[in-house]
Amino acid sequence: VDFIGVGDHTLYDHILDWSERFGLTCTRVKAAKLTGLDAYFTQARGRDGIHALDMTKYFDSNYHYMVPEVPDDVTPTGDFKEFIRQIKLGQQTVGKEKTVPIIVGPLTLSKLCKPCGDLSSDELLTRLLPCYEQLLKELQQAGVSEVQFHEPWFVKSEAVNLKDVASVLYGKGSILTSSKSGISVNLCIHFDSLHVDVYKYIITLDVERITLDFCRGSSMLSILEREGFPNNKQLGAGIVDGRNVWKSEESAAKLLTRIRKLVADDNKVVVSPSCSLQFIPYDLSLEKDLPSDVREQLAFAVQKLDVL
Repeated sequence: VDFIGVGDHTLYDHILDWSERFGLTCTRVKAAKLTGLDAYFTQARGRDGIHALDMTKYFDSNYHYMVPEVPDDVTPTGDFKEFIRQIKLGQQTVGKEKTVPIIVGPLTLSKLCKPCGDLSSDELLTRLLPCYEQLLKELQQAGVSEVQFHEPWFVKSEAVNLKDVASVLYGKGSILTSSKSGISVNLCIHFDSLHVDVYKYIITLDVERITLDFCRGSSMLSILEREGFPNNKQLGAGIVDGRNVWKSEESAAKLLTRIRKLVADDNKVVVSPSCSLQFIPYDLSLEKDLPSDVREQLAFAVQKLDVL
């Protein structure tokens, strides 16, 4: 394993984590003057007189996330001390060259939030960007050379109309690109195929690697074959299914063979899970009471890494 994603560890929910890092604590929790873990777990679970945030399905996964509530007058502020601590711990454990921070991208985060008034997701996105710039500066100071921006919102049908937004975020000269931050970007898009028109503009963005889901994305292979892939980027081939608990060695091997035939230079293909492994159980070996006929069909996160 050449690159290890770090920073998606969570005490409850990764979207709640990022909303807290950007100062998006909901109004009723702020009014109760709760801070730190008290504020965090009140939003997650509620307490007497304060109800929790809504929970809803996270794209096409079996995971549910806490929906941040954002008032019209919100001013995001970045507090990344705990996240940077996780990254530094990862660097100490596996080495700086292997440690790749995982960040929920600004488009996806802004779209997942629930406005409490007239605030649009576009305006929230604009207000979040300076905090993302601050985050990249702090990561650069910590010696980070590559980040993953997870942007599954690009699989949504509305993404055909988001070309200009994508260009603002990841186009040439954007604050999120390596030309500005000095950090290489792996743009990770999972949970489904891209629309062909979305694929066409995604591959023009100023990022070093684009990771796509070839497990849930049933049409990604045909799009790759028809449209090709740029020579100046690496393709992250998401061929190990991170969404379900079933074994997938044979299908992963077949996918990789087909992808390598479509991308001329093998060195441009980086094999990866189709999405973060946080959405499935940890280790099948810890399950002592499963019937053998069921066990032999399963693969949890640790076993998926064996397949990788």
